[in-house]
Amino acid sequence: LFLLIAAPGLRLPEAPALSHSHYLAVKFRGIGKLCNGEAYAHRSFDPTPLKYASSSETTADLRNIIDGMVDACIPYPDHRLTFGYNARIRPERELFPSAEDGDETGKARVARTTQGWSRLSPHDPFPTITTQLDPGDAGTGSGLHWHESRPFTVLEGKRAQGFLDEEVLLGSQLDKWRSIGNSVSRHMALALGLKSREAWVGGLG
Repeated sequence: LFLLIAAPGLRLPEAPALSHSHYLAVKFRGIGKLCNGEAYAHRSFDPTPLKYASSSETTADLRNIIDGMVDACIPYPDHRLTFGYNARIRPERELFPSAEDGDETGKARVARTTQGWSRLSPHDPFPTITTQLDPGDAGTGSGLHWHESRPFTVLEGKRAQGFLDEEVLLGSQLDKWRSIGNSVSRHMALALGLKSREAWVGGLG
């Protein structure tokens, strides 16, 4: 949720136009309620020039690193995990069903609302990137790769947030992930920045 505020007499930035479509699971939702019962704002489903980019399309050129324990992918240095699995956990993760066909991998669950240890569908975009990657968290969304027996890598997080592959992030792998998760998506930041500049320039005259 982004709030755009302008001082009295100054031009308020307009909301950026939609560029990419929603994926199929997205539902119509509103935020808050006015005194007449209508929402303050709601999700737009206007036609868009581009289709959304799925997670598998975004990472199609990356190498299969299996469980990520090799720890080095020469062509893509950031294609590494932020944490490792011990010898007990790795065999368990290999038993998780693949989500390549978009099947629900969470049918056999104690609670239907939990997302813990679920695989991301390759047909969906990446979920929200948070500062801590915890595939076992029930609320942060699917944290496991749809086919490989591992969570997401730093490079996959960078691409989800709009970072360029060649952009250098300092620190450990965990520090890099925290920087990615603490950033506003580059796609949205650029669109909002251009609209803010447009409003500022338009108010100069």
